[in-house]
Amino acid sequence: MENTLQKKRIAICYFGKTRATRFIFKSHQKHLFELLKKVNIEYDIFMHNWKTYDNLIQRDSLKVPDDYLEYTLLDPTCYRIDKQDDYLNSLTWTDYCDEEAFKIHGDSKYTWVPKLIKNNVCAQESLRRVTDMCTRYGKHYDYVLYIRPDLLLESDFNCKLFDQVTDTSIHILAYGGHAGYNDKMALTAYSSCEHYGNRITKYMAYKKEFLRVAAEVFCKYCVDLHFKEVYLMPLRTCLIRPNQTRDQAGP
Repeated sequence: MENTLQKKRIAICYFGKTRATRFIFKSHQKHLFELLKKVNIEYDIFMHNWKTYDNLIQRDSLKVPDDYLEYTLLDPTCYRIDKQDDYLNSLTWTDYCDEEAFKIHGDSKYTWVPKLIKNNVCAQESLRRVTDMCTRYGKHYDYVLYIRPDLLLESDFNCKLFDQVTDTSIHILAYGGHAGYNDKMALTAYSSCEHYGNRITKYMAYKKEFLRVAAEVFCKYCVDLHFKEVYLMPLRTCLIRPNQTRDQAGP
């Protein structure tokens, strides 16, 4: 008989637009889900997605129709999709982005690139919403793994990392951090996941003090504020774009 007393639970939280899930889901099955089963860790999958007004994924000159059904490939326990423009319209955008400063100074100490600010704010809000889905689900978990649904896994997730997880520790993906921490993948204890998942709540105070809110630097600020031990996960990964092109790869 299976010893259920020893079974650990992890919530896997996907955030942001799915975009390329159809190209990466098999790598998650092979390099993550199957490994969790082998070490007797039970997992549930939570996903938050955005719907855009034009139903297009746009990046530079790339325009690809959104596939709002590809999330099913990851077979989530809970799934939620919200209208991105409803969220953006609820914000006082000048509180988040100083477009006049950008016109004068460009990407500088005064402000980041407006388009990147928009993308990052939406990603962080999606992160907050999937964290809320997870914590309201009514089940206790030992760990939370945050991961983007367009991240290709090219090596096995190291399940020994779970032995290092504490209330004050976090594992961040070792992936180009641009003077900060990259947020494409992170592992925390369930008890401290909101410190990571709700960091958008600190956005306004950070902007007031530092003016420029760049994604990786802000992530590092929030992580260092709440976690005493920060570890880098040497997992080989790569972002996949909707046209199947590869972005910057991890180690």
